[in-house]
Amino acid sequence: MCGCGRSSSSSSKGESEGNVGDRAFASCRLQQRQPQGSPQIMRSVYFSLLLLPSCAALFGFIGREQSVAVTGRLICNGVPASGVRVKLYDKELTVDSKMGETRTDSNGIFTLSGRKREVTNIDPKVNIYHKCNYYGFCYKKLGISIPSNFITDGGSPRSTYNIGTINLNNRFSGESIDCIN
Repeated sequence: MCGCGRSSSSSSKGESEGNVGDRAFASCRLQQRQPQGSPQIMRSVYFSLLLLPSCAALFGFIGREQSVAVTGRLICNGVPASGVRVKLYDKELTVDSKMGETRTDSNGIFTLSGRKREVTNIDPKVNIYHKCNYYGFCYKKLGISIPSNFITDGGSPRSTYNIGTINLNNRFSGESIDCIN
């Protein structure tokens, strides 16, 4: 057989050979109807186009740069809490992203800022790690969310969120113990 055409002459050979010819003809017809690989190629192209922005966002290539600043004073039993570790994070669904870190000065005062490129609005918070009235191996951790109106578009914060003076010997809701900070 040449191509997918059927011969009009009848075959004097056995019926089994005729069946083989019919199957070859049917297979050839199916091959003509189905384009070779084009749906798979298009699916791959669409998948790549959908995946590329996700990967770019994951690595910080797209989105807008946002920044935030926070300040405050920490005391323990009425005395300035010096050397207390303070970290600024962007809350994420899985693992929070650290945007900055500092320690309080001799007066218990800290000022901290950070920036991040993200497609959606950042969700900033400050974590304070201290040992005020705590003698365990780990640290007490106090988390404070920063209101969204203190988020600035761009790399330099235009306003600073002041958490005020916090007495670390008080108990706070959501306070926890953190051994890995």
